[in-house]
Amino acid sequence: MMSQKVEKADVPCGRFTLSLMSTLVGVWLGATPASAQDVEKDPFFENRSIVFLIPAGSGGNLDYSGRLIGRYLSKYIPGHPNFVVQNMPGGGGMTMSNYLYNVAPKDGSAIGLVYQTAGLDQMLGSQAKYVFGNFGWIGRLSSSTALVVIHDSAPAKTLAAMKDKEVIFGSIGKTSQSTYVPTLLRTVLGYKTRVIYGYKGAADTFLAMERGEVHARTGSLDSLMATKPLWLKDGQAHAVAELSLESEPSVPGIPLMRDLATTAEQREILDFMASYTAFGVAFAAPPGIPANRLKILRQAFDRAVNDPELKAELEKGQFAYDPKSGDYLQDLAVSFSAAKPDLIDRVKAALD
Repeated sequence: MMSQKVEKADVPCGRFTLSLMSTLVGVWLGATPASAQDVEKDPFFENRSIVFLIPAGSGGNLDYSGRLIGRYLSKYIPGHPNFVVQNMPGGGGMTMSNYLYNVAPKDGSAIGLVYQTAGLDQMLGSQAKYVFGNFGWIGRLSSSTALVVIHDSAPAKTLAAMKDKEVIFGSIGKTSQSTYVPTLLRTVLGYKTRVIYGYKGAADTFLAMERGEVHARTGSLDSLMATKPLWLKDGQAHAVAELSLESEPSVPGIPLMRDLATTAEQREILDFMASYTAFGVAFAAPPGIPANRLKILRQAFDRAVNDPELKAELEKGQFAYDPKSGDYLQDLAVSFSAAKPDLIDRVKAALD
């Protein structure tokens, strides 16, 4: 199993990230899911089906995580409602986030796995039709790392070679980390990259890499291990960089993108972009859900992620495990919007 990540207050990062982490120090001790609380009860969940929205196609890491959490949430919600998974790929998670916020019922009968870049999408002026901090955050299964993986058939297999030879990345949409990261590699750090959109998820993109349609993908290590677990071991693919607040311990020696920067301005942009990885695999309800039902979902989530059987499933699949509570995520979502306008402008220019 991957080493459990420990969040640190002294992660070397830019001014935005340091400010964000300082804001969250006060909620740290209460952020880890607890199992001793009394469970709220509400007859609403009796004999109920809850729609569980997943912002990606079937077969990838997000699909697996959503289905897994759905099974264990049902176990711990009084009334044991049935969870019906609905895959809703599109727009790098934007389609699902907009639907969850604006269309899905706000009574507790719909929740979703909110794609980790949803906060960035709103702040960067995309087609986001939601307020990130207004989602009813339920909890997080794990944080994430945006790992840059290049197939062995690519014209360039190292960062040094990417200075001279173009590497084509497959992406699920313009507002996703699968686009953001290769774009930052090009505009901030000077590597030759190009992005092709339209892939439905990790599995689809990995197949495109095998067919030679694209050379590379940026995504979580979990998605790679779930779909192509032998690629890194057998040398079929190469991990060359990662966008994150701290290094993924399961793949030591991979440079953080901030460490590739040569100026303070570059590092500040990369640190801001890396901050979204703290959301990782996170779950939320629409805004306006009754407070007692949101509390039930949060309590059920806390118990679900502490269930030994769930942990065993994650260990078997070599998935990361770094849970946080809904209260923690709520504070994080609000604090995330504290970046100064001039920094946002510079980030927008880098992603244009």
